[in-house]
Amino acid sequence: MKSLRDKKWPIEEGVVMKEGQIYVLEGDLRREVVHLYHNIPVGGYGGRWKTTELATRNYWWSGVMKKVKRYMDKCNTCQ
Repeated sequence: MKSLRDKKWPIEEGVVMKEGQIYVLEGDLRREVVHLYHNIPVGGYGGRWKTTELATRNYWWSGVMKKVKRYMDKCNTCQ
């Protein structure tokens, strides 16, 4: 965390930010973020690009597009 403390990666109230987006650490939380934006009741299942666009409005991590693709590859509704 110490190396992240600069203008590009500010820490606000214990949350690491990147250009106004919350940085999501590795783990189950990334899957939950994708699930949240992919399975929303209104407008859900909008495809890989729409899911990625919605998720990255507020959250960011390296490989977010790959995570969305892998999630959707396992989605029965999308298949």
